[in-house]
Amino acid sequence: MSEPESIKKDWEEYAFLGKEKAEANEIEAAIVNYEKAIELGCDQEWVYIKLGGIYTKLGKNKLALESLEQAIALNQQNVWGYIGSAKVLREEGKFEEALEKCEIGLQYNPGNKDLELLQGEITQLLPEKTTGKWEEYASLAEEKREAGEIEAAIVNYEKAIELGCAQEWVYIRLGGIYNKLGKNKLALERLEQAIALNQQNVWGYIGAAKVLGEEGKFEEALRKCEVGLQDNPGNEDLELLKAEIIKILPENPTGERLAPKPELQKKIEVLKEEINHKYGGNVLEGLYCELALTQEKLEKLAVQVKIIENKINS
Repeated sequence: MSEPESIKKDWEEYAFLGKEKAEANEIEAAIVNYEKAIELGCDQEWVYIKLGGIYTKLGKNKLALESLEQAIALNQQNVWGYIGSAKVLREEGKFEEALEKCEIGLQYNPGNKDLELLQGEITQLLPEKTTGKWEEYASLAEEKREAGEIEAAIVNYEKAIELGCAQEWVYIRLGGIYNKLGKNKLALERLEQAIALNQQNVWGYIGAAKVLGEEGKFEEALRKCEVGLQDNPGNEDLELLKAEIIKILPENPTGERLAPKPELQKKIEVLKEEINHKYGGNVLEGLYCELALTQEKLEKLAVQVKIIENKINS
């Protein structure tokens, strides 16, 4: 990160330089100058709001909230401090805190359309009032999922789990959603919990194996299929997935060198006769290894091509 320009004398000059850098997409330089302005006693909330927005985009939510809270403290009539804070809290899944932030903002800025709109969006994400039974949250989550309201579905599935849900289908549903969102760590956690609850439900194994496959952990994915087949012998879906994973493994599950293809084996047999006739069998093993190694390299290259194709098509 570059140092602020030495010609700057007071916080205002640093603040406006930070704004220029941000508009030029020189983000690190913008942060340096905004922070220097604050260090020199900046008392303008817009600087804190700008800095909070940058930190939010960088995923540094703690720093973003700190800056935005300082902005609110400086000027409670500037709605963008509340809006920025509420959006960060929403992103972290802290919907009740985000809603409270909107409500406080509206106390100081009654009727503000931006805050009211955000308040409405966050309200939809909150679990609806129920008797507190996990079944109701799970059912509500299904409704939200079918309506395409994914964030609300997640909130209600998680609430069902929090209240003691012991039905594996809830964990499988949630694992599938997290997988689609690219949150594979959370997906695996929920799918493993589904397996622990019911080892006869193959979709926990299938979901977990697919997530592992997407991460390139083919051997782990294969083991997941095999464990699933121990509990569900002969299951066609698991058998099919297992076969697909084996096709893209660079080596067979035992780690042994791949056997030559049938056409390559024929060539080896022909060469074997010629070599035995001319030189005896002493060099045959070396030739066989060389041919097998060549095929192994081709197999690994094919795997890399397959992975690239999958990334392009995904």
